[in-house]
Amino acid sequence: MGGAAGSSGSAYFLGNNNKIYYESPLPMGTTEAPSTGATIPSGQATYDIAREGDANGTTSTGEMWIATDDADSPIRAYNTSGNLTAAIDLIPAALGLAYSSSGSSRYIWASNPDDDKIYQIELDETGVAEGSSGSIEPLALSVSGNPFTESIIISGAGFSSSASIRICDINGRIVVESEFTDNYNWNGSALDGSGAPPGVYFVRVSDHLGRNASISVTRICN
Repeated sequence: MGGAAGSSGSAYFLGNNNKIYYESPLPMGTTEAPSTGATIPSGQATYDIAREGDANGTTSTGEMWIATDDADSPIRAYNTSGNLTAAIDLIPAALGLAYSSSGSSRYIWASNPDDDKIYQIELDETGVAEGSSGSIEPLALSVSGNPFTESIIISGAGFSSSASIRICDINGRIVVESEFTDNYNWNGSALDGSGAPPGVYFVRVSDHLGRNASISVTRICN
C-alpha cells in the first residue's frame, strides 16, 4: 500500500487500483487487515492521502484529499463514496499531503517536488472548499433559441478552464469537437465544413476533472 494519513485515532492508506483502506483505532495489530473504504476513479497515479478531520483534529469527518499526477489540479478531494468534490490547482505538483485545522480554519499541507517546498493551503480562503461541505460549483448546461435554423448558443457553468464540447448526430457521428469556455456559438457547420442537416443533435461538455453534462438540440429547416 502507498502513503498513509489521518487524524488521531485512525489511519488511511492508498492501495492498489486507487482503493482507500482504513483502520481504527490505533495502534492496530500487526496481523490485522485494514477495511476497504472508497474507491476513487482510476486512470491517474496517486501519491498520498490526507483525511479531513474535525476542528480539534481528533476524528476523521470530511473529505479525503489525494495527491495525484494530474497536471491541472494535482490535489483533489473525494467524499466517502469516491465522488470528486473539490480540486486545487494552486501548485503545479504535489507528492505528500497532510491536513490540519486551527479554530474554524482548515489547511492542506502539500509538498511540491518541483521546488522542494512545502505549501500551506487554507481551504476556505482559496474558495476551493467553501464552508464545511467542500463542494464545487454544480454543472449547468443550457441553450438559447432551440429549436434553431441558422445558429444556436450553448452556455455552461461550473466547468473547469480546460473544458471541451462535442456535438454528435443521432447516429453517433461527431459533428463538432472544440474547446469550450462559458459559451459556444454553433452555426450549424460540421467538421468537414459542410452544413449539418436538420435533425436532433446531442451536445456533451466535459472537463479534465471528469465532470460532464449533456443536452439535446434540434435543427429545423428554414
